[in-house]
Amino acid sequence: MKLRPLVQKFAEEMEKRLRANDHKNGLFEDEMEIQFRIQEEMEEVNASIIENGIASVEECADVANFCAMLAGYGRPIPDWPPVNWQAAKETK
Repeated sequence: MKLRPLVQKFAEEMEKRLRANDHKNGLFEDEMEIQFRIQEEMEEVNASIIENGIASVEECADVANFCAMLAGYGRPIPDWPPVNWQAAKETK
């Protein structure tokens, strides 16, 4: 499947943001903790809109990354990035 240019660029930003945070353990107690982080990140998106008149691509990518983690939480999806992406990186 060929990705649309907007989706490709946004996916690249998501990956960039994940790699920048590889030093964190990436473990979450449960889905509620991930939902809380999504809400925190949305507050940062809203702040960027208020401050700059436009949503921060970086903050939007953070929201999307946490949404991906929530979507994958507890699901055995082949090749799906686990919630603990640091451990997965170390086992490769």
